[in-house]
Amino acid sequence: MRTVLNAYPSLINRLPLDLDQKLRLAKGFASRFFHVANTRFVLSYLYLLESGATYDNVMIADVRDVCFQKDPFDVEMRDQLHVFNEEPVTVGTACASYKEWFSRTYGEPFLDRFNHRRISCCGVTIGSRDRMLSYLREVSKLMCFDSSLESYCFGMDSAVHNFVIYDQKVPDIAVHENLEGPVLTMGTMPRERILVKDGVVVDRNNCAINTLHQYDRHPDIKDAITTRLIGI
Repeated sequence: MRTVLNAYPSLINRLPLDLDQKLRLAKGFASRFFHVANTRFVLSYLYLLESGATYDNVMIADVRDVCFQKDPFDVEMRDQLHVFNEEPVTVGTACASYKEWFSRTYGEPFLDRFNHRRISCCGVTIGSRDRMLSYLREVSKLMCFDSSLESYCFGMDSAVHNFVIYDQKVPDIAVHENLEGPVLTMGTMPRERILVKDGVVVDRNNCAINTLHQYDRHPDIKDAITTRLIGI
């Protein structure tokens, strides 16, 4: 099995096909061998590609731990890709999970090269259709055909997402700090940094934050949001 996984990128890259054709072939491979958290990027790219001009703006998001407090697209979108930083930690000071995902995907040199860089969470990304297509295309290409990847592990999406940002693989990326943008990434936030007013998570200006990611890591906030949004 390991031999098949190692050989696949080079075999596909030899075919006289353009990238989109190769990615259509790779869909079955990704669905079979990738964790669904990784496969979603390939499937999302192909879906968006085949949807034509149906959508002006697009959000790629986790499901279980994401909720909306207001219209998630009520932001100054422009023709950009919007990514959202975790709490103020770097690759070098990140938690053990991030370091494991990065090193298993790209090896220890990744940790050394990007030691000082901030970490963006791949759980929520927003952009114009064109910028999202560019982003998904690049992420899918790297996941499926980059022979330098050391494994197709869970967490590969985080490693590739950040590599695309660090290496500026996609133009016009807007990076938002936590508590300063339309998405709040709450998993590693100390509870005292999270502001709640009348059951709504707010920013420093007491304005409701559009999208909450990882809100369920804080039981009291999860209960407040569940009661307000679902009424139970």
